[in-house]
Amino acid sequence: MGDMRRIAVVVLLVGLHMAVLCGGPSQVHGEESGIITGTWVANGRATNMVLGEERTASLVQLAGHVNLKEPVIGSTDFWGKCIGLADSETGGDVRCVWRSLDGFEIYLLLDTEPLEEGNRVTGEIIGGSGKAKGISGTIEFVWSSLIFQSMDNITTIGGYAREMSGSYVLPAQEQ
Repeated sequence: MGDMRRIAVVVLLVGLHMAVLCGGPSQVHGEESGIITGTWVANGRATNMVLGEERTASLVQLAGHVNLKEPVIGSTDFWGKCIGLADSETGGDVRCVWRSLDGFEIYLLLDTEPLEEGNRVTGEIIGGSGKAKGISGTIEFVWSSLIFQSMDNITTIGGYAREMSGSYVLPAQEQ
């Protein structure tokens, strides 16, 4: 029986030694959570389709600078790109990607009231890449100014989002 204990101790010591030589177990960084506040300046265009005398449907593409007051995963500056479908009566359903200067991305689903100045946009953070993998949360903002310039069925859009607020949770990450 003594030989079996010695073998078990040797196997345990060899395993520990190998773990130290190979860098040990992976490190897990704790959960991160925080608030989102800031502004978003976006420009783009909409391709429009008339639905009767009073209604329009539009395929919308917007892009611009997201400037946060508090860092999210160490970043305050993002380039936001969005595509979506907007309806002049019911609002819009939009998908966005915020890309940090470090290269990680945050993915958002946005629901909008009809695209007009002063209307509220609400959304959900549904994931991310790199350091933002697994992120979730909520976001909302108000379009404080929107500029529309139309020619034929194309509308150029410029906007400024204020009162941006929300929160996020990033689960513990292995590194």
